[in-house]
Amino acid sequence: MIRKPAVDALKSSKRFDPPSHIEHLASMAKEIVSLGNQTGEGWFLTGEMLELIHSGAGNIVCTQPFACLPNHVVGRGISKRLKEMYQYGDVNFLEVLLQSSSITDFLTRFEYLKYIANNDQKLLDEVSALKASLETEKASLDSMKTSLVVKRQNQEAKSKELATASAQKQSLVDQINAEQDALYDILEDLEAESKALNSEIKRLQAEQAAKNGANTKAPGAYLWPCPSSHTITSNYGYRVHPVTGAKKLHSGMDIGASYGAAVVAAASGTVIMSKYYGGYGNCIIIDHGGGVSTLYGHMSSLVAKTGQKVSAGETIGKVGSTGVSTGNHLHFEVRINGSTVNPANYV
Repeated sequence: MIRKPAVDALKSSKRFDPPSHIEHLASMAKEIVSLGNQTGEGWFLTGEMLELIHSGAGNIVCTQPFACLPNHVVGRGISKRLKEMYQYGDVNFLEVLLQSSSITDFLTRFEYLKYIANNDQKLLDEVSALKASLETEKASLDSMKTSLVVKRQNQEAKSKELATASAQKQSLVDQINAEQDALYDILEDLEAESKALNSEIKRLQAEQAAKNGANTKAPGAYLWPCPSSHTITSNYGYRVHPVTGAKKLHSGMDIGASYGAAVVAAASGTVIMSKYYGGYGNCIIIDHGGGVSTLYGHMSSLVAKTGQKVSAGETIGKVGSTGVSTGNHLHFEVRINGSTVNPANYV
């Protein structure tokens, strides 16, 4: 046993206050060296021990079980103390050293405390590195999450755009179908009126022949009836309804033109009709002789009057959209003995 009054005095305290006993520890260290020389154990405190004593004189927290230490470090006596440290947590540095039973025990405790300090520092470094790694990984995951959120928002926006475009497309299709149905209704009405007009033209031509004498000579050439525009928006011929499959005859040629544009006589002749006629709207019919007549429909105004003789190229009316019409245009027909033929073969 080490015989030292200073050590015995310190050991009698239940809880040491390291800051107030540092000087006592230094004095005790000198006495330990002296006693060691006297007893022949011949050992001394190194600078490393003194530095550890001064720097670690406060309380330490044991974070590792004693089983983590190498076997040659943990002795039978200190094992019990380490268990107590592990069980009770907060341990005073000086208390551990001052409970040494011999110089060898003191050195063993000192080495143990140094090992604990180094091991705790190592664990602290590892925990710090792990924390930094986790923070980096968390930042990366947060960035990925943000990117995914943005992508999801973009995808939702595109889905909404596609849904809107699809709805607009369907609306346009419905509109086209409605317009097409309306167009076939118009063609049906015009076809019925065109058939009714056959007999009316024959009657008017017969009256004209009786009044002015028979004229069987047809014109040799025809002029384009709308000088300001040569745009054909609808040709002569049959139209097949896409749903019902019914055929409807478009009895003339539609020429798109500006409102009020001049309409001229395709050939010289006598006006046998100049009035508003059902689906044809403002309509003029000219008898050219030889059973040939021309019809001009949907005009905004009528210039030539019934019974008037007109020359080829003379203005007889103005372009409009009267009657059953979807826009400003001239509906032009050529008829032989009251029946319609393709105007493209004449103008």
